[in-house]
Amino acid sequence: MKKNFILKSALCLTLAASILTMGACKSTGDNGDTTSASGDEQAAPVYYTDVPGSVKKSETVYVNMDNSGDVKDITVTDWLHTDKGQVKVSDTSSLKNITNVKSNIKPVSENGGITWHMDTTDLYYSGKSNKELPVKINIKYFLDGKEMSAKKISGKSGKVEIKISVENNLYKTEKINGKQVKIYNPIAVVGGMILPEGQFQNMTLTNGKLVGDGTKEIALIVSMPGMNETLGLDKLNVEDLNFATEFTLSAEVENFSLGNMYFAAVPISMLGTEFKMPDSLNDLQTTLGQLKELEKALNSMDPNKVITNLMTNKTKINELVNTMNEAVELYQNNRVLFEILPKYMTEENIAKFKKLFNSLDPNELKEVITLLNNPVLQKFFKNLPEIAENMNDVLPLIQEFSKDMSDPEVQKAINNLPKTLEQLSEIQKTIDDNQELIDGLAKLMSKENVQKLNDLIDSIDSGDYAGKLQKYGVLAEDADDLIAKLQSMISYGASYDIYTEKTAGTESNVMFIYQTTPIASSSSASTATTDTTESLPWYKKIFKK
Repeated sequence: MKKNFILKSALCLTLAASILTMGACKSTGDNGDTTSASGDEQAAPVYYTDVPGSVKKSETVYVNMDNSGDVKDITVTDWLHTDKGQVKVSDTSSLKNITNVKSNIKPVSENGGITWHMDTTDLYYSGKSNKELPVKINIKYFLDGKEMSAKKISGKSGKVEIKISVENNLYKTEKINGKQVKIYNPIAVVGGMILPEGQFQNMTLTNGKLVGDGTKEIALIVSMPGMNETLGLDKLNVEDLNFATEFTLSAEVENFSLGNMYFAAVPISMLGTEFKMPDSLNDLQTTLGQLKELEKALNSMDPNKVITNLMTNKTKINELVNTMNEAVELYQNNRVLFEILPKYMTEENIAKFKKLFNSLDPNELKEVITLLNNPVLQKFFKNLPEIAENMNDVLPLIQEFSKDMSDPEVQKAINNLPKTLEQLSEIQKTIDDNQELIDGLAKLMSKENVQKLNDLIDSIDSGDYAGKLQKYGVLAEDADDLIAKLQSMISYGASYDIYTEKTAGTESNVMFIYQTTPIASSSSASTATTDTTESLPWYKKIFKK
């Protein structure tokens, strides 16, 4: 269970980092998929009465910020996924200006909520919100020790400091052991920006990590704001269990400018619920260790090659994601055929067919068909007993195969086979074209990197944290309070899985993507061009709305 948790956490954090780093470079083409379906003729709406067995609501919140971190605009996209199509789905949302971004299906106001009549298993819609966000990003700029606005520092040269602080706005007050305690919802925040090495030199980043490729540095930060405040870890002075919320980037800069900063905030509910509820000091140390390793998981591997690929191959990333979705859909549409064929392609059955074919001399059969002369017929009939015996072995297989082939779903898959083969060819081509990127992503989960995760996990499984009782001895003094706080925090975190609203019984998850506006240098500001909506990738289109 712990191994699944760590792997899930690492992959989730890597996904968050991928999203924020993918957005940090300008795209050269439109790979968007958020355009509403349109046409001169609108089909009449279809209303369904059947209800789905399960509904999942995946929510992504896109936050536009100014250069100081103040929120300018919030756009939310919701993905509804059901276990079957042609169903009536009850939904609820506090969003304004709700728009279906992939089809012409319109929401219907009903019983104080909204209803979607979904013809397929997936529906995507977006809208605006002004609801308070769980995380606040604060950004300050300094030149030679003097604070100034982003506008004033633009184009300046000297020692630049960018100070970033991350605040958790999501908390509740609870009485624990007779005292009112502020319990923060545990949220992991991953942030980053790109710094050209020709412009930024002698760079340092406190509490973060710099990853370079010779032409640029990628500044990465990971934080879990509110953790120290809830547990009082900063007062206990246990360095290994301190969760940083303040980060300072320092560099010597010429003609200061800066691209977009991106931050991804991931609630603990999206990372899984495998955190063990602590009920002893050892459990407390283990759980705190898990939380700390979660924060460190992204930095436990060398991300240089992977992140470089992610940042310089945004189009290919989208191609691979779409190809993966197409492959899954292709399998689902032809699943019955894929499941039937392996049943007959066993070594035993292949041997039976080979034996039959060996007893049927192709040359003799050809002569029978074309010449039909007596000598050949005589030889052919002479071999009939052996042919009949082998045919008896194969006939049951043929009969069973014929029965399976008569299944309507199989017939549908067979009729669709030319299109399926064409899709398979396209999928294979995409894989071939993106082999280098696939190899780079594969490196992320290579034996070496997985071993790093396993070593990390083994240290927890072996009771390593419990063995550090002397080092963490200060925890023992307030163990009861810490255990109660941690229990409350984890329970609180597991319950936060939606930013807007959802109906009862709907499974959900949520992720937040924050973006700042770029800072142009004084020399480039006059010549800067503005991206048109058509030239923007899909994730920037959302921010533009």
